[in-house]
Amino acid sequence: FPDTIDVALDGAATQLYVLRKSTRVWLDLAGSDDLDSLRARLVLLDANGEVDSEFGPRNFAVVRGEAYIGLVVIGRYRLELDVGDQYFADPQIITVAGGDLRIAISLSRGQVVYGKVVDEMGAPVAGADVNLWKIASGVARYRYGASPNDLSAKAIESDDTGSFSFTGVGPGSYAVVATTAETYPAKIEVSIKRDSAS
Repeated sequence: FPDTIDVALDGAATQLYVLRKSTRVWLDLAGSDDLDSLRARLVLLDANGEVDSEFGPRNFAVVRGEAYIGLVVIGRYRLELDVGDQYFADPQIITVAGGDLRIAISLSRGQVVYGKVVDEMGAPVAGADVNLWKIASGVARYRYGASPNDLSAKAIESDDTGSFSFTGVGPGSYAVVATTAETYPAKIEVSIKRDSAS
Protein backbone atom coordinates (compact mmCIF):
# COMPACT_ATOMS: atom_id res chain seq x y z
CA PHE A 1 0.00 0.00 0.00
CA PRO A 2 1.78 3.20 -1.05
CA ASP A 3 1.52 6.12 1.36
CA THR A 4 0.77 9.54 -0.07
CA ILE A 5 2.11 12.93 0.97
CA ASP A 6 0.24 16.09 0.00
CA VAL A 7 2.58 18.79 -1.27
CA ALA A 8 2.32 22.08 -3.18
CA LEU A 9 4.56 22.63 -6.19
CA ASP A 10 4.50 26.11 -7.70
CA GLY A 11 1.18 26.74 -5.98
CA ALA A 12 -0.47 23.60 -7.42
CA ALA A 13 -1.50 20.85 -4.99
CA THR A 14 -0.32 17.35 -5.83
CA GLN A 15 0.51 14.05 -4.14
CA LEU A 16 3.82 12.23 -3.90
CA TYR A 17 3.74 8.47 -3.48
CA VAL A 18 6.05 6.88 -0.94
CA LEU A 19 6.64 3.24 -1.86
CA ARG A 20 7.53 0.84 0.94
CA LYS A 21 8.83 -2.70 0.74
CA SER A 22 5.85 -5.04 0.52
CA THR A 23 4.96 -8.66 -0.05
CA ARG A 24 2.01 -10.56 -1.52
CA VAL A 25 -0.42 -12.07 0.99
CA TRP A 26 -2.95 -14.88 0.50
CA LEU A 27 -5.44 -16.42 2.92
CA ASP A 28 -6.03 -20.18 2.81
CA LEU A 29 -9.50 -20.85 4.20
CA ALA A 30 -10.06 -24.44 5.27
CA GLY A 31 -13.65 -25.68 5.15
CA SER A 32 -14.94 -22.76 3.11
CA ASP A 33 -16.50 -24.55 0.13
CA ASP A 34 -19.65 -22.38 0.31
CA LEU A 35 -17.80 -19.10 0.95
CA ASP A 36 -17.36 -16.80 -2.05
CA SER A 37 -16.29 -13.54 -0.40
CA LEU A 38 -15.05 -12.07 2.86
CA ARG A 39 -14.17 -8.73 4.45
CA ALA A 40 -10.73 -8.20 5.93
CA ARG A 41 -9.05 -5.48 7.92
CA LEU A 42 -5.33 -5.22 8.64
CA VAL A 43 -4.27 -3.17 11.67
CA LEU A 44 -0.57 -2.21 11.63
CA LEU A 45 0.94 -2.45 15.11
CA ASP A 46 3.90 -0.44 16.37
CA ALA A 47 6.79 -1.81 18.47
CA ASN A 48 4.64 -1.62 21.63
CA GLY A 49 1.72 -3.51 20.08
CA GLU A 50 -0.38 -0.35 19.80
CA VAL A 51 -2.36 0.58 16.68
CA ASP A 52 -0.24 2.48 14.16
CA SER A 53 -2.58 2.57 11.16
CA GLU A 54 -5.39 0.56 9.58
CA PHE A 55 -6.17 -0.84 6.15
CA GLY A 56 -9.74 -1.75 5.32
CA PRO A 57 -12.12 -3.27 5.84
CA ARG A 58 -12.29 -4.29 2.18
CA ASN A 59 -14.13 -7.03 0.33
CA PHE A 60 -12.15 -9.89 -1.22
CA ALA A 61 -13.27 -12.73 -3.46
CA VAL A 62 -12.75 -16.31 -2.28
CA VAL A 63 -11.89 -18.73 -5.09
CA ARG A 64 -11.46 -22.43 -4.30
CA GLY A 65 -10.83 -21.67 -0.63
CA GLU A 66 -8.27 -18.94 -1.28
CA ALA A 67 -8.41 -15.14 -1.01
CA TYR A 68 -5.68 -12.86 -2.38
CA ILE A 69 -5.26 -9.84 -0.10
CA GLY A 70 -2.66 -8.10 -2.27
CA LEU A 71 0.61 -6.34 -1.60
CA VAL A 72 1.09 -5.63 2.10
CA VAL A 73 3.83 -3.41 3.54
CA ILE A 74 6.28 -5.29 5.75
CA GLY A 75 5.33 -5.07 9.42
CA ARG A 76 3.38 -6.66 12.26
CA TYR A 77 -0.42 -6.69 11.93
CA ARG A 78 -3.63 -7.80 13.59
CA LEU A 79 -5.75 -9.51 10.92
CA GLU A 80 -9.52 -9.30 11.45
CA LEU A 81 -12.02 -11.11 9.23
CA ASP A 82 -15.76 -11.04 8.59
CA VAL A 83 -16.54 -14.34 6.88
CA GLY A 84 -20.29 -14.13 6.42
CA ASP A 85 -23.36 -15.13 8.36
CA GLN A 86 -22.44 -18.74 9.11
CA TYR A 87 -18.75 -18.65 10.06
CA PHE A 88 -16.36 -16.80 12.30
CA ALA A 89 -12.58 -16.58 12.41
CA ASP A 90 -10.54 -15.46 15.39
CA PRO A 91 -8.30 -12.39 14.90
CA GLN A 92 -4.64 -13.24 14.33
CA ILE A 93 -1.36 -11.43 14.86
CA ILE A 94 0.74 -11.86 11.71
CA THR A 95 4.22 -10.73 10.68
CA VAL A 96 4.69 -9.73 7.06
CA ALA A 97 8.34 -10.06 6.01
CA GLY A 98 10.08 -10.69 2.70
CA GLY A 99 8.70 -13.29 0.29
CA ASP A 100 5.11 -14.31 -0.40
CA LEU A 101 2.99 -15.09 2.67
CA ARG A 102 0.18 -17.63 2.93
CA ILE A 103 -1.90 -17.52 6.10
CA ALA A 104 -3.96 -20.55 7.11
CA ILE A 105 -7.33 -19.41 8.46
CA SER A 106 -9.40 -21.83 10.51
CA LEU A 107 -13.12 -21.19 10.07
CA SER A 108 -15.69 -22.31 12.62
CA ARG A 109 -19.46 -22.40 12.49
CA GLY A 110 -20.80 -19.56 14.57
CA GLN A 111 -23.53 -19.61 17.17
CA VAL A 112 -26.95 -17.93 17.02
CA VAL A 113 -27.92 -15.03 19.29
CA TYR A 114 -31.67 -14.43 19.22
CA GLY A 115 -34.30 -12.60 21.21
CA LYS A 116 -37.36 -10.41 21.15
CA VAL A 117 -37.80 -6.65 21.56
CA VAL A 118 -40.82 -5.68 23.70
CA ASP A 119 -42.06 -2.44 25.20
CA GLU A 120 -42.70 -1.75 28.90
CA MET A 121 -46.13 -3.40 28.59
CA GLY A 122 -44.65 -6.54 27.02
CA ALA A 123 -45.98 -5.83 23.52
CA PRO A 124 -43.64 -6.73 20.63
CA VAL A 125 -41.76 -3.85 18.97
CA ALA A 126 -41.44 -4.23 15.20
CA GLY A 127 -38.74 -2.39 13.23
CA ALA A 128 -36.40 -1.76 16.16
CA ASP A 129 -32.72 -1.36 15.27
CA VAL A 130 -30.84 -4.15 17.01
CA ASN A 131 -27.03 -4.08 17.15
CA LEU A 132 -24.60 -6.72 18.36
CA TRP A 133 -21.27 -5.31 19.60
CA LYS A 134 -18.20 -7.17 20.84
CA ILE A 135 -17.10 -6.29 24.38
CA ALA A 136 -13.34 -5.74 24.56
CA SER A 137 -11.53 -5.54 27.90
CA GLY A 138 -14.81 -5.14 29.76
CA VAL A 139 -15.95 -2.18 27.66
CA ALA A 140 -18.73 -2.57 25.08
CA ARG A 141 -17.62 -1.16 21.73
CA TYR A 142 -21.13 -0.07 20.79
CA ARG A 143 -22.28 3.26 19.51
CA TYR A 144 -25.53 4.64 18.13
CA GLY A 145 -25.44 3.26 14.60
CA ALA A 146 -23.07 0.72 13.09
CA SER A 147 -19.38 1.38 12.61
CA PRO A 148 -18.09 0.23 9.19
CA ASN A 149 -14.68 -0.56 10.71
CA ASP A 150 -15.88 -2.91 13.46
CA LEU A 151 -16.00 -6.35 11.82
CA SER A 152 -17.51 -7.96 14.94
CA ALA A 153 -20.54 -5.66 14.76
CA LYS A 154 -23.83 -6.91 13.33
CA ALA A 155 -27.07 -5.00 12.80
CA ILE A 156 -30.63 -6.06 12.01
CA GLU A 157 -34.23 -4.89 12.44
CA SER A 158 -36.74 -6.75 14.60
CA ASP A 159 -39.55 -8.38 12.62
CA ASP A 160 -43.31 -7.97 13.02
CA THR A 161 -43.26 -10.09 16.19
CA GLY A 162 -40.33 -8.14 17.66
CA SER A 163 -37.98 -11.07 17.08
CA PHE A 164 -34.39 -10.88 15.86
CA SER A 165 -31.48 -13.26 15.40
CA PHE A 166 -27.77 -12.97 14.62
CA THR A 167 -25.97 -15.96 13.09
CA GLY A 168 -22.29 -16.77 12.76
CA VAL A 169 -21.39 -15.23 16.12
CA GLY A 170 -18.01 -16.26 17.53
CA PRO A 171 -17.06 -16.84 21.17
CA GLY A 172 -16.84 -13.84 23.47
CA SER A 173 -18.91 -11.31 25.34
CA TYR A 174 -21.31 -9.06 23.46
CA ALA A 175 -23.73 -6.19 24.05
CA VAL A 176 -27.11 -6.44 22.32
CA VAL A 177 -28.55 -2.93 21.93
CA ALA A 178 -32.08 -2.21 20.71
CA THR A 179 -33.25 1.28 19.74
CA THR A 180 -36.21 2.98 18.09
CA ALA A 181 -36.77 6.58 17.06
CA GLU A 182 -39.00 7.12 20.11
CA THR A 183 -37.08 5.31 22.86
CA TYR A 184 -33.73 5.27 24.60
CA PRO A 185 -31.46 2.32 23.80
CA ALA A 186 -32.01 -0.87 25.79
CA LYS A 187 -28.93 -3.05 26.34
CA ILE A 188 -28.29 -6.59 27.52
CA GLU A 189 -24.98 -8.44 27.64
CA VAL A 190 -24.52 -12.04 26.49
CA SER A 191 -21.56 -14.42 26.56
CA ILE A 192 -20.86 -17.18 24.07
CA LYS A 193 -18.47 -19.97 24.95
CA ARG A 194 -16.56 -21.85 22.31
CA ASP A 195 -18.42 -24.95 21.07
CA SER A 196 -21.53 -24.16 23.10
CA ALA A 197 -25.08 -23.25 22.13
CA SER A 198 -26.26 -19.70 22.70
